[in-house]
Parts: sequence; structure tokens; C-alpha cells
Amino acid sequence: MTTPQQVSEREQLGQFIPPHYHGQMLANVERMQAFKSSIQAVVKPGHRVLELGGGTGVLSFFAVQCGAEVTCVDANPEMIETARQLLRQNPGAERIQLVLADAMTYMPDAPVDVVICEMLHSALLREQQLLVLDAFRHHHLQRFGKLPIFLPDTTLLAVQPVQQNFDFMGFNAAIPLFQQASLPQPDTLGLGDPVIYGVIEYQEAQSMLLRADFVFEAHAEGTLNALRFITKNLVAIVAQEQRSIDWHCHYLILPLSQPVHLNAGDRLRLRFHYLAGGSIDQLQQALLIQKLPQGDINHLFHGEVTSLNTAQRANA
Repeated sequence: MTTPQQVSEREQLGQFIPPHYHGQMLANVERMQAFKSSIQAVVKPGHRVLELGGGTGVLSFFAVQCGAEVTCVDANPEMIETARQLLRQNPGAERIQLVLADAMTYMPDAPVDVVICEMLHSALLREQQLLVLDAFRHHHLQRFGKLPIFLPDTTLLAVQPVQQNFDFMGFNAAIPLFQQASLPQPDTLGLGDPVIYGVIEYQEAQSMLLRADFVFEAHAEGTLNALRFITKNLVAIVAQEQRSIDWHCHYLILPLSQPVHLNAGDRLRLRFHYLAGGSIDQLQQALLIQKLPQGDINHLFHGEVTSLNTAQRANA
């Protein structure tokens, strides 16, 4: 039996998103287009498709339009009923099987061809995307001896040092912010290049611990008072066309407790670690930043510092 404390924790970490919030997700044109295009590129007639954490069922609806046999799983009874009512309004959606079950433990009776799971949040925080798909991958491979295609295919995690304006019409509030990735952000000044700290390929076994320990070099003068976390999802990789269909989660701006003035060429060491699906507070509390003296960085850290080469930089 689920205790009130367990329910509270799951709600806090985004596992029971209320139906009214899903309207914002449906209205996110970039998100919807990326997943619809990916489903159309990958799902074929006759495919067995499973959606984990289906919410309104919209992604399952895109899959059934491609001629697939679709099962949509959600652990929230209220959300399952909402999906049932919404799907009734859409011709063809009656072929979708809705299942009330925990996505963390659900396993179909037969192997599936495609798994769709959009439990994505900035920096893979709050929601259990990584934990759910890693558990499903393990159990599906163990039971059926093969893996389905996963949508999304890969998530890239990057971080960038920034100077952020936290002044809101004369009211100063250094609090976490979210930014739409496709829009200009005039209140954010990048002080260094984004650097990738995680490449999550959902077909592969994953550690739930995400960590970084590397050196930034400032390319502009300013006050480092925040970090921008970038989450780029390769929703589908269309190999025959040599392209990917991408979608960015909102950027996450995390303020630092102690701002640091930087000149161009200054270097600083950044360290952090957190569990996928954890809270924003946990990540914020784990941030460690150290401004480095001029000199041989490799000697200072005995060659353990990550080099900032082009291949490691995130294309924000």
C-alpha cells in the first residue's frame, strides 16, 4: 500500500502530473512536432508500440495513425480516465489499449517494436525517464532476448557558465528559472562554451548517477552567478537520411550562492553530481565551483581535468 509520504514524494518529483498541466505540453508545438515527426519516421504498419507514462495519449494516437498496435500505460488513474475521454474525441484512437500500471515495472506479454517515453525534464531531473527506460530495457532484453527502438533515442546533457539578470522590475530574486530553448534570452550572457557532461543512449545500460568534473575557460568578462543546464533530446535518428529529429527541454538556470567575477581567459573548475529523477534542490546543493590560479592546469590536477575540445561542446 502506498503511504501518504510516498505519494507526496512522487508528486513532488513529477510522477503524477495533474491533467490540467498536460494542456501546456499539448500546446508546446516544438515538442509535439518532434515526437510526431519521429513517430512517423520510425513506426511502421503492424508494429507493436508501447508508450510508458502516456498522459493524454497523444503520442499513442500518433502511433496508431501509422497503423501500429498500441498500448498506452500510465500509473495515474485520473490521467487514464482523462486519456480515455480525450481519445474518444479522435477517430481511430479506439484501437489504443489503455493500461493502468506503473511504468517502472510494466512488461508486455510479447516483445514490442517501439517504446515511446516522454518523462523528460530539464537535466533529467524530477521525472523518472532514465530509471523507467533502463528498467524496461533490462527486463525486455532478459525476457525476449532483443530490444525495441526507443523514442527518444538519446539525451545529451550540457552545462554552461552564465551571467543571469535576476532583476524583475526592480525586485531581485535569484531563483531557478526555465527558458524556452528556441527563444532569444537577452537577460542571459554566456561566459563560456556549453560542455557536455552526459550522453544518455537509451538502448544502453545507464548509471543513475550523473556527474561532472571539468574546467571552464571564460571567453567574456562578467559575473558568473548561474549555470545554464541544456537538455537536447535526439528523439529519433533517421539513419537512411543521416539526420536526427531533435527537441530541447527548457533550459534550466540555477543561481549560484556565491557569484564569481571573471575576466576573459580565467579558468574555473566545476563539479557536481546528482541522481537522475532527483530534485532541483539536490543538484543546486551539489554544485562546487573553484576559480583557478593561472598556470599549468594539467599539472595542478595531475592530468585528470577534462579537455574542452570541440567534440565535447554542446550545440545549444
